[in-house]
Amino acid sequence: MEGYILKISPVREEDTIVTLLTQHQLYTLYRFYGARHSPITLGYKIDCTIEPQIGYLPKMRHLVHLGPKWVGDWEKMVFWQRWIGFLGRHLRGVGTIEPFYYQLLERLTRKIERQEVKRALVEGHIALLRFEGRGERELWRPFWRSITGQGPSPNPGRLQRALEHLLTYTDSQYLTDKEVELLYTLLLEWD
Repeated sequence: MEGYILKISPVREEDTIVTLLTQHQLYTLYRFYGARHSPITLGYKIDCTIEPQIGYLPKMRHLVHLGPKWVGDWEKMVFWQRWIGFLGRHLRGVGTIEPFYYQLLERLTRKIERQEVKRALVEGHIALLRFEGRGERELWRPFWRSITGQGPSPNPGRLQRALEHLLTYTDSQYLTDKEVELLYTLLLEWD
């Protein structure tokens, strides 16, 4: 079963409890750690089998890493793991989920290969807000204050159009790197 690791909690010695996001389910699994077992990392995509256990959490077995090409890029991995941590907290307590969340992570891993990581994650976060029907307009007030509070905006109409484009098309191409950085920070704090 393929999925993304959203949370890893140590149990005893080196064993862990792992939260795994799959296409239709959020699983909580027990991961035994032995000398022959590969280490697992937050945000990794894996393929594994789930072995039921009587009276305890199911076991994660026969694990294979299915990491993206950029998995060795430290900067991308740090931002990816921070966003995955947010998503894990966001979905905490949910069992059955819509395929959207898994597909979002699939799209983001491909997008991060060819796009700046914060831009990709901001666009992914906006897609998440749109899917959930949440008030993304509420976010723009603190964002707008943060941008305009840093001095007069040389072109407030440009910023307004860029934000509208982002909301409509989940595309950040008209935002500057500084604006994307601020938006990325606000999005993770806002949720």
